[in-house]
Amino acid sequence: MKTDTENKEKESDHFGKTTLKAITKHPKVILGVIGVLLIGVLAFGISRSMTKTEPVTSRLEFHNLGTLTTQEALITQVDVLETKRDIYGISIPFTTSKAIYAYDVILKAGIDFTNVKYEEKQVTTDDGTKKQYVITVPQAEITDCYINNESFQLFEEKESIFTNISMKLQNEKRIQLEKDAKEKAINDGFLERASAQAEVLLEAYVKQLEPDCEVEFVKPKN
Repeated sequence: MKTDTENKEKESDHFGKTTLKAITKHPKVILGVIGVLLIGVLAFGISRSMTKTEPVTSRLEFHNLGTLTTQEALITQVDVLETKRDIYGISIPFTTSKAIYAYDVILKAGIDFTNVKYEEKQVTTDDGTKKQYVITVPQAEITDCYINNESFQLFEEKESIFTNISMKLQNEKRIQLEKDAKEKAINDGFLERASAQAEVLLEAYVKQLEPDCEVEFVKPKN
């Protein structure tokens, strides 16, 4: 007769062979079970990690924005280019060369965000205590001004064989066109509109980081 010990050894050996056969016949099933277990372990680990994450406080970094164009204008400048010969202040007939023409002048204005300063405060509102950003915005400046050469229009041209329009005179006229366009734009409130648009962009930027905050803009102290 076989002892109880021998019977248990046979049962254990039989279980091992049966398990081995099951793994051999159904490897995909076993791998699937292992995969589910691994996913469960990873999910548990990620869950614990996310639970321990500390809240991050946003910090405003305006200097990363650099100089930003907030307003653009196109001004058509009409000008007269004329030259002639004279003797003692008296014009000599048939020596006048003249051209009436126009160019589009492109102007851009904006602010240098590296000069934007801010101060954090706590203010009390009807909804409770909120964070407030008091932002000092520099005055907008013209950042670019140039003539669009493709916009040239010629309305009248008269050239004398006795007098040529010099390149120097043409260049001086182009420089004057840009100066006149700048002056016209500034008098029309061009820089004020650029500053207002800069504040709109700044407030949107701050609200994206701190949706519940208050924003106030102030002018720089002279």
